[in-house]
Amino acid sequence: TGDERARFHLLTDRSQGVGSIRDGELEAMVHRRNLNDDWLGVGEPMNETQCGCRECDCPGLVARGTHLIAATTPATGPRTYRELQTRSQNPTQLAFAKVNGWEESIRGGSRRAVSVFASSAAPINVHVVSIDRLPGEDCARGGACARIVLAHLFESEGCVGYDEELSAPAKVNLADFFPGRSIVAVEELTLSGTPNRPGDAVVTLEPMQIRAAKVEFA
Repeated sequence: TGDERARFHLLTDRSQGVGSIRDGELEAMVHRRNLNDDWLGVGEPMNETQCGCRECDCPGLVARGTHLIAATTPATGPRTYRELQTRSQNPTQLAFAKVNGWEESIRGGSRRAVSVFASSAAPINVHVVSIDRLPGEDCARGGACARIVLAHLFESEGCVGYDEELSAPAKVNLADFFPGRSIVAVEELTLSGTPNRPGDAVVTLEPMQIRAAKVEFA
C-alpha cells in the first residue's frame, strides 16, 4: 500500500488474512481459534488442537510465522519486496548425497574440493527454483545429467511489479551453474518435466517466465 511518494510492504511466509480496520493500520490474522461456532459459514468451532481431536484436553494448535516489513519509494518497491519475498517464501534447501569414490580419494591423500553449483551464477532478477541430479536412465548419453529450473522475478511494463532496470529480459549461461563440468547437450523441458525441444546453453527469460532444462555432461 502507499501513495505517489512512498510504499509500505508487508510480506508473510504463508497465506494470511490482512485487513485495514482503521486508516494507517494493517492487521494480519496469524491464527484463528474459537470454542464456539461464530456463525460465519463454517458451521463448527474453529478449534484446532495439537493432537487433531476436538472434544479433548489437548492444547490448541500454535501457529507462528515471519513478517517482513519494508518502506520504499514507488521506484524501488518491486525490487525490494521481490527479493524479500523470494528469501522468505523460497529459502534455499540443501540436499546431500554420497559421491562415488570420495572415500577412496580421501584415503589416498587427495583433499580436492569439487564445486557442483555456483550460487553467484544467476543475475539478480533470476531465481534458481531448483537444481537436481537425474538418474542415469534419464541421461541419453549414458553419462551424468541434471535438471535446472529458472524463474524471472519481475513483471513487465505496466504491471505492479515492474522495475525499470530488472524487468528487462535476463540472459543466463547454464554452464555458469556447473563449474568444472562440460555441457554436451541441453534439452528444454516443460515445467512438469516432459521433454519439449532441443535447447541451448544460453537461456533468455522474459519477465515472469519460468523455464526448465535438462543438462547433460561429458
